Amino acid sequence: MGKLGVSFYSTIAMYIVMFNVRLLQRWLLVVVPIIAASMLATYFLGFVIGFITNMFMFILVILYIQRKKWREFGFNDNQEGYYGSHSSNDTKLNYLCLRCGSKVNGKTCIKCGSHMKKGLFK
Repeated sequence: MGKLGVSFYSTIAMYIVMFNVRLLQRWLLVVVPIIAASMLATYFLGFVIGFITNMFMFILVILYIQRKKWREFGFNDNQEGYYGSHSSNDTKLNYLCLRCGSKVNGKTCIKCGSHMKKGLFK
């Protein structure tokens, strides 16, 4: 039984190390080219223009990474949400009064004057 516990913990440790190595590799693949490009830009363009170029490059890289992460979460460039496209013809929001059960169009129920309502999606 002791051997089973050791192999279990060693397996978990191996996965943690592998995850950290992959994360380090990905980080190095992003950071090293950015630093090299920023050093070259500063060397050839001078400090002021190189600094401005460096800031522009860092902003572009951050925006690229965010765009990539959004795609991983299911969002794409077509302005669609996580559950697909939402057009105004598909979904109509109506409200139902919680007190009397009638349909509500404004802030309050016309029949009973209650402010409590729930949304109905049709």
